[in-house]
Amino acid sequence: MLTDGTTRGISVLIVDPLGRIVKKEGFGGVNIAVDGRHDSVWIVGADITRLNRNLVKQFSIDPIAWAVFCVDFASDGSAWVGESRHPEVAESQTRLPKVSITGNITKAIEMLACPFCLSVDRNDDSVWVVTQLGPRAVCLQRRVASTGPRP
Repeated sequence: MLTDGTTRGISVLIVDPLGRIVKKEGFGGVNIAVDGRHDSVWIVGADITRLNRNLVKQFSIDPIAWAVFCVDFASDGSAWVGESRHPEVAESQTRLPKVSITGNITKAIEMLACPFCLSVDRNDDSVWVVTQLGPRAVCLQRRVASTGPRP
């Protein structure tokens, strides 16, 4: 992504393995996650945008008062995003909304500290978050996989 120093950004690029720009579109942000299985490119910043892998917009939503700085996708094609509160923006929140592949917020987890980075373990869809409270990861959701019949 190219940025202008704001959460809006300038554009998103597709770069081939040789480093050549093969496509450029005017969708900007501050973070990106690509999900080949669900033909999704998630871009976050001042809003949340889902493109397909040809950079055609599927939707853009703005359920946030200030900014989203991190994004990763789950095994069902949805995305978790890290929203940050700003002291001068009254309605801003520090939370992790989960956005469906169709653009609906299906869940939101309130956070005590700004989420700087998140990662989804697609083996069990647990969400791991690093916050401003220090260099530690917090697992917010974990499904225990069945290993067979219980005794």
